[in-house]
Amino acid sequence: MDLSDNILVHAFHAFTYPVAIMDSQFTIVYVNESWCRLSNQFGPSSNVEWIGYNYYQTKSSSDYDSGEFKASVIQGLTKLKNGLLANFIMEYPSHVDGSAWYEMKIDRFQYKDGSYFIVSHQDVSERKNLERENQRLTRVDALTNIANRRRFDEFLDYEWHHCRRNQHPISLAIVDIDGLKAINDSFGHDVGDSCLKQVAQKMKQCTGRASDICARLGNDEFVALWGNTSRNQSLKLTHSLLNEINSVPISVLDGDDVGNLEVSIGLCSITPTDNDFTSFLSMSDSLMYQAKQSGKNRINVWSK
Repeated sequence: MDLSDNILVHAFHAFTYPVAIMDSQFTIVYVNESWCRLSNQFGPSSNVEWIGYNYYQTKSSSDYDSGEFKASVIQGLTKLKNGLLANFIMEYPSHVDGSAWYEMKIDRFQYKDGSYFIVSHQDVSERKNLERENQRLTRVDALTNIANRRRFDEFLDYEWHHCRRNQHPISLAIVDIDGLKAINDSFGHDVGDSCLKQVAQKMKQCTGRASDICARLGNDEFVALWGNTSRNQSLKLTHSLLNEINSVPISVLDGDDVGNLEVSIGLCSITPTDNDFTSFLSMSDSLMYQAKQSGKNRINVWSK
């Protein structure tokens, strides 16, 4: 491919992201200066070494495109070659440390009587970080900064099936703050919000393992889930949680304390035998309401 010294060549080298041109067999015939500067991310380190580099057939063990990444690229190139794709786009983490993310895009174009491909690698780290942060925010309760109902449902689905496969017990405590409406009505929502935040912090302290989670389900309702945790183990954890919450003072805006927080808890432990955990949730919720009807600030427990 003959690239004359004209405005298009200067424009090609002016791109701030790496760009290369490949022939119909995916052999690189030209690269821009940005490609050479960032080549430590991708493979050979100079312009000369890149010319003749074949995306499709390279077999050196030192190639950047080894393993799963190479398999994905080869699959995309094959579809391009067979006319099944108009272009190929793939996002991937940096091969150096994984902290940066890139988007590789390959498009076909015709030049004179030949078919060529142009491949670019653009840094999309900022967008990926924003996407991850947005995803995190959709799964976190804004007030208490613990998991929300969406995240809890995802976690329960995974942990339930994990415990079922391994025949491990799983335990669930639904925690409802007693008298939160009265606190809001009497002392204002700032005091009520403070109570919610403090309950959330106490729950985080007792759900520290990878198989645990605490979440805010609704206004005054929280949940703690412990994977691979028996009835006796979860009951001990729940008693400790109740004691910790009972030690939290209800502090009004003038600095006075008007009592301590109280909660009603329904605790259910089971070793899953099927894929349906709706009854597990319903039982825990019913146990919590029974605890309220029995005098509040107590644990009502069931196990199977």
